[in-house]
Amino acid sequence: MGVAVEVKLTIRATYVASFDFTMHGSPYTFLVTKWSSRGFAKFATLFFNATTWDPTKFGTFSEADDGTVSFSMDTSKKLNMVEQGVKDILSCIDLIGCHYQRSVRDYAVWYREKHPELDTYVQYITRAACCAIAHVDFLAPNITWDLVQFLLS
Repeated sequence: MGVAVEVKLTIRATYVASFDFTMHGSPYTFLVTKWSSRGFAKFATLFFNATTWDPTKFGTFSEADDGTVSFSMDTSKKLNMVEQGVKDILSCIDLIGCHYQRSVRDYAVWYREKHPELDTYVQYITRAACCAIAHVDFLAPNITWDLVQFLLS
């Protein structure tokens, strides 16, 4: 991996994101629904707790003493957050691909089974990346199979 790819991103009104790209001659479409509709507040909370983001691009977040969260953002800032999330998912997919090469799907399935937690933005993005990889058989091994058959003796 570690190669530049052109990505076509589509974000629906519910903030469902789909992104299309071609890698090594194979087309892929990844769909991220986790942050859509009511799931957006969880995504936004983890997003803002991860690091300091530019408020002019992403809006602001505050948490009261009782744990109540509030956001100050318009639709364009929400779209910017989803776009950043997609970029982070693609970066995570690239990291997994560079590390595991042709075993990315195996890693993705393992990660999803062993790490269900979504307590941080890093966990959220990694899980979304692994779900995307697993759902589209991303970079499944190109194996030429040798014929192995039972032999009568």
